[in-house]
Amino acid sequence: MKKYIRHLFSLLMAVCMMGSIIIPSAQAANAGKSVDAPVAGAACIDLDGQISNIVPKENMPENQDMSRIIVNRGMRAVLTDVFVFPAIVDSDGSIKYASSIGYRASSQYPDSPTAFVNISSAQTSSLISQFKAGTNYVPTVWLIIPCYNLYKAGDGSYPTYFQFDLTAADGTVTPYKVSVSKSATAVNIPVAFPIPQGETAKYTVSMWGGFYYYNGSAHGEGSSMAGVKVNFNA
Repeated sequence: MKKYIRHLFSLLMAVCMMGSIIIPSAQAANAGKSVDAPVAGAACIDLDGQISNIVPKENMPENQDMSRIIVNRGMRAVLTDVFVFPAIVDSDGSIKYASSIGYRASSQYPDSPTAFVNISSAQTSSLISQFKAGTNYVPTVWLIIPCYNLYKAGDGSYPTYFQFDLTAADGTVTPYKVSVSKSATAVNIPVAFPIPQGETAKYTVSMWGGFYYYNGSAHGEGSSMAGVKVNFNA
């Protein structure tokens, strides 16, 4: 009898030890890096199977007809689409999202460099729920990707950089500057903003600033407005 009790006690201890190992592992599978400010310039990993710094090719906006954009001097940045994905920031600093779970807003105004995007309460909640169910991760950030086409006059002008104030839902502002290749004709700028967990009221995140370029006609720097504001639970 004593041997049986000792055997049973040993078995229970083994089960408890297994439980203490398994439970933290399950929690770790859903954990991401804690984020309290916008994250920019990080690698983006598509949990659907692609790895890149830009929107997957099949989700890219179609090339615009360049003939309809007339630029007499300098350059213009035209916002074509804005993609919004629930995501997490991994422990290595990369952003994990799923390209199949997102929201796409095409520019409301032709040739505009800015956009205001409204995502309803139902859509906001649905995106978060779909990401949880589809990836087993609790999303902690919104990955926002504005897509720009760049047009220039034949005067030697070329793009140099975009500069934004990244404003989180709590009002935290982070300056961000991203360089652009001289030969670039399109640019996608991914930025991750913290999600206010459990928030059901309307909140806004934004990346607002300008597009800068070398103006071949003026032989100096030129600039124009650029930016996106996204309202959640709108």
